[in-house]
Amino acid sequence: MVEINTTAISTTLLQRSKVAHTQKQPSAGRLSTMADGGLSKMYQLVQWLSNQKDVDAFLDPVDWKTLGLTDYPLVIAHPMDLGTIKGRLESGHYSKHAQVAEDVRLVWNNCKAYNQEGSYLYKIAEKLAGKFEEKYVKIKTEEPEGPEDENQPPSLEDKRQFRANMYKITSDQLGEIVQTLEQQCQEALAKVGGKDEIEINIDKIAPRTFHFLANLVKNSLPEKKAAGAKKQKKSGSGAGGAAAAAAASTAGGAASGGAPISMPPMAVGGGGGGGSV
Repeated sequence: MVEINTTAISTTLLQRSKVAHTQKQPSAGRLSTMADGGLSKMYQLVQWLSNQKDVDAFLDPVDWKTLGLTDYPLVIAHPMDLGTIKGRLESGHYSKHAQVAEDVRLVWNNCKAYNQEGSYLYKIAEKLAGKFEEKYVKIKTEEPEGPEDENQPPSLEDKRQFRANMYKITSDQLGEIVQTLEQQCQEALAKVGGKDEIEINIDKIAPRTFHFLANLVKNSLPEKKAAGAKKQKKSGSGAGGAAAAAAASTAGGAASGGAPISMPPMAVGGGGGGGSV
């Protein structure tokens, strides 16, 4: 029986991608923080809503001070807008599409709560809410949600699987994982050795963040991508896929040793050479 007291992964990050907050959708090649459970589709939906007619009032936080709406913070306890939702999607704030939907609905409900029924903004909020629900119902039926209780602590097997999968992703994808932890669970990170060496302590990752990251990593595995590529024809996996597959093979051999939990540090690099993963 294997016990985990402190499960840690040491990684050398050769490249750290910056999270870009742009109008365009994130590039397909990187491990996006919205790559699972319908979050990328929710991003597209929020983007679509942001381009609708008469949506201007919902794109940014209500500037109630400039507008002289002194009672606004008294009426609206939790302000929300589409720009904030898009930023949250890009930064990995959400783990399930239902959370995004909740915030989008909050945008319309806040507007209707503050504005008189039948007023121009009230009607626009109702119209946009209807458009949103029409498109969201499709995402809801097509995409799985994830753990029923996202705050449930991960099991020993969950941690083992997550750790094993971490050996199979690229250095850029690993950089995305570290960026998410920096934003959501800094206590799970510790700098060791040189400047770029980071230790990820799995036991210190909060349950909600753990389940979110575990799904992201799982959906980024070479075998997942290979399965998706087969559906589109025999187009070849490309250099990135070959490198990832090679990394998976090397990592698999290391991870299957006698002490599966207390593994030596792994160095994830982008260049070639050596037997390092």
